[in-house]
Amino acid sequence: MKKDTILSIRITLKPLFLATSLLLAACASSGQSANKQADGGLSKALNGDPQAMFEVGEGMERSGNLGGALDLYSKALNADPSNWRAGLAIGRVLFRTGDVAAARSYLASLNVRFPDQPVVAETLADMAGRTGDFEAAAKAIEPWLRQTPPRPQSALIAGKLLEIKGDGESARQMFAIAQEDRALNGEAMAALAWSFSQSGNMETARAMLMAMSQQPAILPMAQTMSRLIRARQGEQPKIEGVVSPEQMELIDLLPTLSPADAAAAVFFGYLPPAAELAPQP
Repeated sequence: MKKDTILSIRITLKPLFLATSLLLAACASSGQSANKQADGGLSKALNGDPQAMFEVGEGMERSGNLGGALDLYSKALNADPSNWRAGLAIGRVLFRTGDVAAARSYLASLNVRFPDQPVVAETLADMAGRTGDFEAAAKAIEPWLRQTPPRPQSALIAGKLLEIKGDGESARQMFAIAQEDRALNGEAMAALAWSFSQSGNMETARAMLMAMSQQPAILPMAQTMSRLIRARQGEQPKIEGVVSPEQMELIDLLPTLSPADAAAAVFFGYLPPAAELAPQP
C-alpha cells in the first residue's frame, strides 16, 4: 500500500459502528424539542432560557455551525450548572473542531464534576479510545464495570479494550453483557463476530453474522463486519451495501496490521503512528 494512502487513513479513519457512538453522534432532538424550537425556542434562547439555548445549540451543531453551538452550550451550562448534557455537548464540539487535548481535558473535569452520570464517563472513555489512550479509557469506565451487573455500554467499551489487549475470552464476556441492551445488540454481535474470527472460531463468527443479516435494522453492520473479517483473513471481501471511502481504505490496510492495531482501527478508528510508517509488503 502506498504511504500517502496510509496517511490519508490516519487522518480520515472513523469508527465503523456509530449506531451507539457516544462521542460524535449529535444530540438527537425529539419531536417535542423540535416543536419547542418552532414555538419560539430562539426567542427563549435569546432571553436566557437554559433548555432553549441547549436545543438551539443542537440545531446549530447539526447545521455545521460549531462555533455558534459551542457558545450556546456554554451559556446553557453557565445558566444551569446541573445540565451535564450541555457539558457533554461542549466536549463533543471541541473534539469535532479538532481541539482534541482541550476536549479530553474538559470531559475529564466534567467526569469529576458529575461522578454519578455514567454517560459522562463512557463518553470520556470513547474519546480516549479514539485517541489511542486505552489506559485512560479503561480507567474512566472502571467504576461502572463494578456494578452488578455492569452497565451494558461500559461493558461494550470494556470488551473492545480487552480485545485490543489480546484477551479475547474476557472481551467476549463483556460483549455478551452488552447484548442485553437492545440498543447495543447489533454492535455487540458485530464485535463478537470479530472476536470469534480473530480467535480462529470462524464457524461461530459466520453464524453470528448470519443471525445479524436476518435483522434489517442491523444488516448494514453485518455487511460491514463481514467485509472486515474477510479482509483481515486475506480474502477478497464481498462489496455490498454502502461502503465509505474510509472502509475501503481500511479493507486494504487490515491484513498488514497487528491484532491489536486491527482491533483498535475497527473498534475506535485509531491507527498508531507505527501503523503509518510500517513497511508494507
